[in-house]
Amino acid sequence: MKTLIQVLSFTASTAIALSTAIASEAISLTNTGGAINDNGVTDFTFTASGITPAVTGKVNLTFSNLIHPDLFELELYFIHGSDTLTLVDSISGTNLTNTVFDDAGLAINTGTAPFTGTFAPQGSSGLNETATISLLAGFNGSDPNGTWTLRIYDNFLGNTGNLGLTTLDIITVPFEFSSALGLLALGGLWGTQQLWKRRKTRLAKMNNSILTCD
Repeated sequence: MKTLIQVLSFTASTAIALSTAIASEAISLTNTGGAINDNGVTDFTFTASGITPAVTGKVNLTFSNLIHPDLFELELYFIHGSDTLTLVDSISGTNLTNTVFDDAGLAINTGTAPFTGTFAPQGSSGLNETATISLLAGFNGSDPNGTWTLRIYDNFLGNTGNLGLTTLDIITVPFEFSSALGLLALGGLWGTQQLWKRRKTRLAKMNNSILTCD
């Protein structure tokens, strides 16, 4: 009996520790960029692996410099798993310089070139891809591990461009099974309490029997 109670107590305390010890994690992935295919499509990828906890809580994308003489020719999409987000769809101006995509900013199509600062994605579906989400928050709750793709379409012939260093920042949320572990902890504590009650009852009965015999 004592051993079982000790095991249950240990299980409960361990579950509580696990549910609170695993915190969020910040990950930065980079792509050095390269030439953007003229009148074609170019994919730039970020590969994440071994991230735990494996639940996306926030995503940002930062362009150090995307050079192109006419951004109206370009469409930029961000893809992960089954989700596709339109970052840019035929905006006016030249270049993206130190441009951060974050839902907290104003929509990118309300800004002016070179769009330095923080902007929200354009969101709506473009000519070449159908958007499944309208904000970066649409990636929240997904597994951050795997391939994230920045897809750039150049829809017209003649102008060429280049993508500079681009950074993907991912923040994961705390351990997704914390509530389940909390319930396990409560269950273990409840079980321990019930066993102690039974033990006390049995001891009381044994004492009464001894007194009766005397």
